[in-house]
Amino acid sequence: MLVRLLQLSLFIPVLILAFGPLWALAEDREKKALTVEQVSPANRFDNGRKWAILIGVNTYLDPKIRNLKYCASDVQLMQKVLIEKCGYEKRRILLISDAQEKLERKPLRINMMEQTRLWLSHAQAGDTVLIFFSGHGFLDKQGEGYLAPTDCLKRNLPLSAFRTNELRKMLDNCYASQKLLILDCCNAGAKGGEDGSSGQEVGAEFAQARGLITLASCKKDEQSEEWDKKGQGLFTWFLTEGLGGKADKDKNGIVDSDELYRYTSDEVPLAPLVEENQLTGAKPQHPVRMIGPDVVGVFGLSRVAIRPQRELRTSKIEMASPKMELRSNTALLDV
Repeated sequence: MLVRLLQLSLFIPVLILAFGPLWALAEDREKKALTVEQVSPANRFDNGRKWAILIGVNTYLDPKIRNLKYCASDVQLMQKVLIEKCGYEKRRILLISDAQEKLERKPLRINMMEQTRLWLSHAQAGDTVLIFFSGHGFLDKQGEGYLAPTDCLKRNLPLSAFRTNELRKMLDNCYASQKLLILDCCNAGAKGGEDGSSGQEVGAEFAQARGLITLASCKKDEQSEEWDKKGQGLFTWFLTEGLGGKADKDKNGIVDSDELYRYTSDEVPLAPLVEENQLTGAKPQHPVRMIGPDVVGVFGLSRVAIRPQRELRTSKIEMASPKMELRSNTALLDV
């Protein structure tokens, strides 16, 4: 027995020398992961890459689906504002619309699905992803949601449209730390209705999506109006105004998800009531927000003013080792 105790006493230091560095590394990663959680939305937005997927569909081949007027204009305006005012790079913006010349950028079902899947796969922990869809959305008789591409057939949605359930899976598998989905589905209606379904109805699939905030243009049984005077969708007009800086209520140079929702919620319903807006016959619409169950705090979505140098230095200290911190954070969240 004494001999065994002596052998064990000699073996324990060997174990400590062998595995001590691994324990220390695990502890260090945990501390760094906690540091990432404390990083402000502004710093997270500034230090990560920004990705955007913008899809606009005006024209539908199925005669049973009414064509729209300003969806292609909506995505062009979104791209312009994201690049010029919000801190996004053009090379990280995917634009799919009727106005695109290349076939692979037309809003066909295969393009919408495969290009979205590929684009989301580029995003890593610490990045921001924004997806914007302007066009028709539908619910089938079972209540399953679809985003309608140009080649959508109302009588066969499962084989001709982009299932919202499939998009949710793509977003769940995306590693980005901030994910925002914006649905400007243009006309409200009941299940299988002639004009389609509201953003709230189509977006219901995303209410429980991991790490996602969804913003829909209108409530159930409301219309998402087109604004002839501006040549844009009504909701999209105020959305871009908000992202461009008008939603920055606290004037800290960053537009966050709460500020954007509050701005659109204030401005969009009032617009049809202002005579000079020339929205005759339009009824108020009310944007809707859905927040994933694991989302903590707010997302920084747009950098509309340059930060002071002092704040920049603070950010660099907080994010001294961004790759290791962000990977550790992802590992903890996945467990």
